[in-house]
Amino acid sequence: MYNDLEFVCGGNMGRSPIEAAVAKRELSRLGYYDVNVDSSGTSVDFLKTATDEQIQNAVEPYIPAMIGAGVITPQQEDDLRAGRTVRAIVMPIIDKLSESELDRVGEILWLKKLVHYGDEERLRHPKQTIVRPHAELILVNGKRNLQGVQAMYSQTNYKPLIENIGEFEDPFFMSFKQHWELAAKLEIATFGAIKRFYN
Repeated sequence: MYNDLEFVCGGNMGRSPIEAAVAKRELSRLGYYDVNVDSSGTSVDFLKTATDEQIQNAVEPYIPAMIGAGVITPQQEDDLRAGRTVRAIVMPIIDKLSESELDRVGEILWLKKLVHYGDEERLRHPKQTIVRPHAELILVNGKRNLQGVQAMYSQTNYKPLIENIGEFEDPFFMSFKQHWELAAKLEIATFGAIKRFYN
């Protein structure tokens, strides 16, 4: 049995905290009260150290979603694509969308009766994924995050089991309805993981 379980996504806001809450509920239901369940994100600290060019490259695939969500103007789109005033455009958008995502996740946890199992501190202060000596089982959202976590641990003597729990879209630009539907998929994947590793 794994006494330490970590769920990993990108920003540690919209996916891994939901999975962790579902896992805590299911493990409790099964009588596994001593399993440490946590969550983190591979990109939480990205903006602290990234150059404007790195931010531009990271944001580029999301520009259509930002336009669709009405969070950038045509002039800001041109500036982003040209690499002008990247931080000045991106940072307020990230702050606004992070707050919106936080509200959605809180409501989802409430409606799914997972509030008791959620970690409000983690939601308000996402945690960067780091190498943890006591890590035993790490379930990762998506191939890119999986490769990042595997690369981190490959440089150490620690050998937790690291697996991809599924390819789930980042909910950063999602509506509540879309995020709710994603949460249902995350629940199913987490149920499957708990059944596989703890039954």
